[in-house]
Amino acid sequence: MPTVFLFKFPEYIHLAKADPLAPNINWPMIQYDTKIFKGVPNNIDFVIRNNDRKAIQLVAYQLEAQIQRADAPSNSQGYLPEVLLIKQVKITDETTGKARLTLLPEDIDTWSPGYYRYVIQITDGQGAREYLYTDVNKNTFGTFEIKEGVVSSLAPAIEINDAQFTPAPVDLYDSTVYITSGVQGDAQSGRANGTHTVAVYQDNWLGQFWIQGSLSNDPPLPNEWFNIPLTSTTDWFEFTNYNNAQGPVLFNFTMNAYWIRFMYKPDIANAGTFTKVLYKS
Repeated sequence: MPTVFLFKFPEYIHLAKADPLAPNINWPMIQYDTKIFKGVPNNIDFVIRNNDRKAIQLVAYQLEAQIQRADAPSNSQGYLPEVLLIKQVKITDETTGKARLTLLPEDIDTWSPGYYRYVIQITDGQGAREYLYTDVNKNTFGTFEIKEGVVSSLAPAIEINDAQFTPAPVDLYDSTVYITSGVQGDAQSGRANGTHTVAVYQDNWLGQFWIQGSLSNDPPLPNEWFNIPLTSTTDWFEFTNYNNAQGPVLFNFTMNAYWIRFMYKPDIANAGTFTKVLYKS
């Protein structure tokens, strides 16, 4: 049996507090590839030094992190992104200038995967505040990337009732079909696993049911939708075999589609009820 070696080692992000009396100028220059994961607690560790790279004693100091989207829009006054979270940074070693920011699952569960920036504010015992520097250019912000990988975040299922299906005459299907508008696919939500789950609720319903996808970034045009195979031989599901059946029929498929929509065509002899679709990506 092969042995897999795992390693754990601390990574400290170096921050600098300006000290006009420091004899040398030696600002931090390291670029950090910091990743945090949804669904689990994440720690970001810092060590705070002056501009001569000597440790700052953090006795009587307080630290606070402000987190924003890295791609937030700018305006005429400059870069003013929305602050998503303000959280205390815990000082872990006052004498060596070490501190830790802990992001819990509930802190970031509504944030989409991608890049975020943070600034660290330091307050002394007299209430004077300043921002810590992160690099040689005296920037006050650092960045981290949120990844979906460890535990997928839980999101509510989308409920589409029968009344939300719009009738549309489509020659390809030789009659009127009923179609929903497009909803967010797995690729649009930033998830990498491509898993989609659909439950069709019906009561003795007869007819054909399709799931369609699109890779278009913008809301798709009619010719930009394609059928997703639902059986080994067809790209639709025939509910004729579900006569006298009640309750949900489940479909699972894997595809990094950007948009998903649903379509059905009742059988001419149908006397049952098509109730709703529950969808989750």
